[in-house]
Amino acid sequence: MHIPFSIATLSLLSLVNSQSTNTTYLVAPALITRNNHTVIQCWKLASPFKGSATPGISGAQVATISNNTNFAYTIVPPRFDGGLHTAPVPQIVHFFSGFAHVTLPHDDSVGLWFVGGKGGLGFALDTTGTGHITTYPSDQETLIITAPFADGIVPEHEVLNEGPCGGKQTFI
Repeated sequence: MHIPFSIATLSLLSLVNSQSTNTTYLVAPALITRNNHTVIQCWKLASPFKGSATPGISGAQVATISNNTNFAYTIVPPRFDGGLHTAPVPQIVHFFSGFAHVTLPHDDSVGLWFVGGKGGLGFALDTTGTGHITTYPSDQETLIITAPFADGIVPEHEVLNEGPCGGKQTFI
């Protein structure tokens, strides 16, 4: 399978360490609506990772992202075209396998490649406007979990930059 990386940026879930506090934060791309168009931003969540005391993962690092409702597990067939659409609700989207290619209908110079697994997390918040196009170019099924934010409440975050995430981040 040939994947054209020339117009897209690989979306990787990443951790960013704050130099001043040595605290780790979750960083992921977000699709939002601005001036009736979907745009991509790189977000750093406001709540840092913390040590867990939960049995079975005690001592591991955990980032509490949000309260969620209607958690869904989706199986997308190979080479599926999701077409032009907006997010049905503000939600977390995590691709566990396969590939998803997200492009913007008004700007073909930027896009996201979500690689199933640890690089597959993003936020879909563009519930209005022109939306985005999602295709699944893999020869495999793509497995997706969507988790709408309870009451549409989006986690507190800082916009690191306009456009996809990249640069000097530590990828997990």
